[in-house]
Amino acid sequence: NDGIADSDENGDFDGNGVSDHLERADGNSIETSTGGGSTGLMLLVTLMTLVLIRKGMVGQKALLLFCLSFMLMPVKAEDNFLAYVGYTKAMFEPQGSSNGWYASDKQGEGYKVVLGYILSDDWILEGNYTDAGHVRTTHDNPVFTTLFAAPNIEYKASSFYINYRLLQLEGGGDFFIKVGGSNINTEATSNLINLSDEGSIQLSIGAGVDWQLTESGHLRFEFESLSEDLRAMTLSYGYRF
Repeated sequence: NDGIADSDENGDFDGNGVSDHLERADGNSIETSTGGGSTGLMLLVTLMTLVLIRKGMVGQKALLLFCLSFMLMPVKAEDNFLAYVGYTKAMFEPQGSSNGWYASDKQGEGYKVVLGYILSDDWILEGNYTDAGHVRTTHDNPVFTTLFAAPNIEYKASSFYINYRLLQLEGGGDFFIKVGGSNINTEATSNLINLSDEGSIQLSIGAGVDWQLTESGHLRFEFESLSEDLRAMTLSYGYRF
């Protein structure tokens, strides 16, 4: 006897007609990294992608080309580099369930680090690392949530972008748009659930405002859609060197 009443422990909480205690693990996976960014800025994506990805090159080839162009960029003696560190608020949308566990709390907190290279007054190349936090899960059967520590799904992303300054705001800030690719890494904190990573390199888009506070100091707020199941807002401080 495990001390739990059969009326609580035994039941058809997933609604499939079979008492949960008689079922084996379903073998299903929670799907993460399920495709490119959202369609809200698709027009911007189309225009900017022509700059980043030549016709016929997609996925890993395009990201490789972008990375090579970043690494081969000549370094000048001027202050052409930017580094940012910021706080990130993430929104998650993983799909499906695994062994009765499904995503419940779909918001997370983390941090972001950015290293950028200024090409001109309007163009910046940058590489980002984002620790977006984690998704909390819960079980169809509330007793399982009581008996076991609920697994989390951790999200981390490495991204490369090209940024374009679209316009200068009256308050002194620069409104920019960005397009690039992200390698989304998801990991479950427990073997109670299985993850199905639908793809590694994702088309990513974003937009934001950058304010120059001092000769070298910058404040940036931005929104990114890194994949269909990961979006993030970040407030960061940057330094030009």
